[in-house]
Amino acid sequence: MMLKIMSMLKRNDDMTLDEFRKWAQLRHPRIAAEIPGLVAYKVNVCLTDDPARPYDAVNELWFESDAARVHGFAAKAGRDAAADVAAHCRTRTHLLVAELEVIRGPR
Repeated sequence: MMLKIMSMLKRNDDMTLDEFRKWAQLRHPRIAAEIPGLVAYKVNVCLTDDPARPYDAVNELWFESDAARVHGFAAKAGRDAAADVAAHCRTRTHLLVAELEVIRGPR
């Protein structure tokens, strides 16, 4: 069974939503793509700005197993990705989840 992480991010207070979107969609994925064992990565940034919202993005990171996840985040690329998030986000929450697809979405 594949392991999925839902990574919920709240941008730093000094970033606009547009700046955050550019970082989350263009710059950070280049770093995250180097994490060993990462088999899929999806970025979901809010379309509208609401400072009261607890998160600005919910991203999906997929690994073959928990061992692959632990290894990937312990590797230099995983540490680099975590440092990049820490530099751009004031909050990051990871949820390890099992996905159940109830209605198949577009591919």
